[in-house]
Amino acid sequence: MRPEVRKPGLKPAGAIRPGGKPGERPTRPGTWPAKPGDWRGYHQGDYHRHCHWRHGRYRPWAWVTWGALCGWIGYSSAPEYYDYGVDDGYVYNGETQVAPVDQYAQQATEIADAAQEQPENADWMPLGVFGIAPQQGQAVQAALQLASTKDGTIGGTYYNSAEGAMLSVAGSIDQQTQQAAWKVGEEDAVVMETGIGNFTKDVSTILLHFPGGVTESWVMTRMDQQTAKKMEDIVEGNTELRKKLAESARKLEGKLDDQWRSYLALPEQVFEGDNVPDIGDLHTAQRHFDLVKANDQCREMAELPEFKQTRDLLAQYIKELTS
Repeated sequence: MRPEVRKPGLKPAGAIRPGGKPGERPTRPGTWPAKPGDWRGYHQGDYHRHCHWRHGRYRPWAWVTWGALCGWIGYSSAPEYYDYGVDDGYVYNGETQVAPVDQYAQQATEIADAAQEQPENADWMPLGVFGIAPQQGQAVQAALQLASTKDGTIGGTYYNSAEGAMLSVAGSIDQQTQQAAWKVGEEDAVVMETGIGNFTKDVSTILLHFPGGVTESWVMTRMDQQTAKKMEDIVEGNTELRKKLAESARKLEGKLDDQWRSYLALPEQVFEGDNVPDIGDLHTAQRHFDLVKANDQCREMAELPEFKQTRDLLAQYIKELTS
């Protein structure tokens, strides 16, 4: 008789989650796991773009079907759905004990490392946009946008709005086991895996293998088109709120001298609108605005309509990115 499976999300204290390390506050994107990416992937050194929001008719929020996926990668078997659980050092699929955690994590790493570099004009099939959470019913902690090439290479983006972590992912599909595994970032990467049949379900499970040997089963929920499209707009900086913030900040700059303009400067991404700004940089700017508001000697500055509007819009934009 199989022992009761530990509920997903419960793990030893100090285990690493995406965006944080044991005993530390979550770090800013670009410091862990590695370089910041964007929702379409990034290109730096030998790391090539793995996914594009805008590539021909590519629609990242589209739902993949089993028949379409099989036709895309040349697969002919019936789907196997993985219902992951972790208990007492073993990975389970439903009620079946599969393998020790460390062995399963090593296998997932090997699958992820089998990713093939892709040319810029590679064709991708969207697998969907998914929210992941430690347990069903809990708030989504991160979003995954995934796609596959015909050779089974997995690409896409991981986005944790609460921590501002936005990183490219890369991995592959093992057609023999019907498992897909990918790494989030490049250094100290979290390895995630699920069955490719799970991509066709609204709610399924996903394994997260954290650095340090901790493995957890989380819940993966497929986002609908409206939710995924909103996520796309946020991470590409194309929301109406960002545009209003940029316009208001430009008007405020026209009222300031160089010293004040530097002190109340917003991250360049606010004005460029190509990527979501660094959450830490936005919070720094917000603190500067709040300090001016709280200083009686700066009352004249704080009473400027452009100052008030920019400060309010900045707070709303941070809320939009982190909610």
